[in-house]
Amino acid sequence: MKFHPLLLLGAYVAYTCGQTAWDICSQGPCECNELGKSVSCIQVPFTTIEESQVYPPDTEHLTFWNNSMVTLPAEFFVFKNIANVQSIWFNHNSLTALSRSSFRFASGVTQLHIWNSQIETLPSDVLAELRDLEEFELEVNPLLTSIPESLFLGLDKLDRFLVFDSPVTSIPPRLFFSPTKPSSVQFHHTDLNTIPANVFDRSTAIKTVNFDQSRGGLTVISSDWFEGLTGVETLIIRNHREIRTIQQNAFDGLPNLRYLHLTGNNFTVAGIPETIFDKLVPAFVYLGNNPLISAQPVACSKEGITCTI
Repeated sequence: MKFHPLLLLGAYVAYTCGQTAWDICSQGPCECNELGKSVSCIQVPFTTIEESQVYPPDTEHLTFWNNSMVTLPAEFFVFKNIANVQSIWFNHNSLTALSRSSFRFASGVTQLHIWNSQIETLPSDVLAELRDLEEFELEVNPLLTSIPESLFLGLDKLDRFLVFDSPVTSIPPRLFFSPTKPSSVQFHHTDLNTIPANVFDRSTAIKTVNFDQSRGGLTVISSDWFEGLTGVETLIIRNHREIRTIQQNAFDGLPNLRYLHLTGNNFTVAGIPETIFDKLVPAFVYLGNNPLISAQPVACSKEGITCTI
């Protein structure tokens, strides 16, 4: 590993004065926690942070919260000489753009969270340097309407992907067509208006799929959404007030499904095929808060199916 000469000089001066890198860190505008190996920059302008904050080389966790940050500079981790970072949180910032070069030298990052930014879309290669990424969360990004199809290309360790309270309208058909699939995929409070056929590429790794409260007008649970997903144990499709119908065989590709959450939709009894749960035995099916269902659907009478309405 190569270290920037000025940082080496600074470390030498600090050493000779009896100060550690964490001591120097604490003299800057950010909060430095040596025990937790974290640097948290909270409500400090990013220009001030750039001018005066020193990061210890063994920093593992970075938080930028309400810093009027519009982007993370190219080669940031190179120039700051922090190659051991494991998690990054961008919270309440004015981020409009991130690039692949922003994360160069940060290949050990396993968690990346972007919360309340001004990002409208992401470059297709923005995560390409983060080869160890396991968890990627996009929360409360009011301008984010799309996700690039090749976003996860090469991220073979990705285990959890979450989009929350962001107006994403669609899932790219090949977003999850990578060698290793995440075990948890969640779209909460989005504007999804369609879900592509076989979007999960018959993955056996996915265990949880969650589509919770789309404002985009989904009206039917399609028979081609969940083909060959033999690892899924929990499926959540709830709070979609325009969904009234489940297509026949919609859940046949989920033989190990044990928890099916269908609460808060607008199903009719006629919209739930009589044999729809036949291949799920045993399973718990939650149908509460569907105002057009006043009695248990026939499909719930299948032995091994436990319905709650």
